[in-house]
Amino acid sequence: MMPMTWEHELNTARALLLEAGRISLDYRRKGFQTEIKEDDSPVTEADKATEAFLVERLSEAFPNDGFLGEEGSSREGSSGRRWILDPIDGTKDYARGIHSYSNLLALEADGEVVVGLANHPVLGNLYSAAKGLGAWLHTANGLASALRTSNTDRFGRAVLGLNGINHLAGKPYSASILEFLQQFWAIRCFGGLEPVYVVGGQMDAFLSVTGKPWDYAPSKILIEEAGGCYFDFEGKSTIYAETCVVCNRALEAPIRRYFEQAMG
Repeated sequence: MMPMTWEHELNTARALLLEAGRISLDYRRKGFQTEIKEDDSPVTEADKATEAFLVERLSEAFPNDGFLGEEGSSREGSSGRRWILDPIDGTKDYARGIHSYSNLLALEADGEVVVGLANHPVLGNLYSAAKGLGAWLHTANGLASALRTSNTDRFGRAVLGLNGINHLAGKPYSASILEFLQQFWAIRCFGGLEPVYVVGGQMDAFLSVTGKPWDYAPSKILIEEAGGCYFDFEGKSTIYAETCVVCNRALEAPIRRYFEQAMG
């Protein structure tokens, strides 16, 4: 039996996500309304328009696939596959005019993430990966380059990304996390850029204290195809946990060891 290739899905998703980025840029230029959802997170007209565009076009290309979208575009398909999307990841940044927001899209097939993309339209960078096809950076000038993680093997020379500092209290690891973090060479919070920086070797590890499947799905396949690893704070390789770790292979063991001890 021939191995499954995801090149068609990847190319289709890449073209659509670039257009989704242009939609979000258009709304930044002309202005938009912002609402606050029940969970106290913001949603803008741009979020809704971008998700509607992606769902419509993906439905045309892959009519049997399902969807799981942050803004409610969720439906079951008949193919055993579904597209997981966050039309604007970092809506708080987007609404404040900060450049680090992204458009996120991933394909899950039979419970496994097989395609993942993160588009940063203000920066002109699109990161993409598919199972067996590697991880790639596509720039606004049309160039594409393969991505690999760093080989930094000690915390004292590692740059760590951290999401969810305001959610650190009241966790099993709350009492020990500051001592753990102070071992790192530097800690950065770039509003969602950190995972792709780890994928490209600019940073060495990323921890997220809180997130949803649409936040995590692209990072999982991107880091795996770049030679790194993905797991939650309990050590499981799932996008359906609240937490996640994205890191290079050299730092996997000591990070796992910390959370094994800290989680009790």
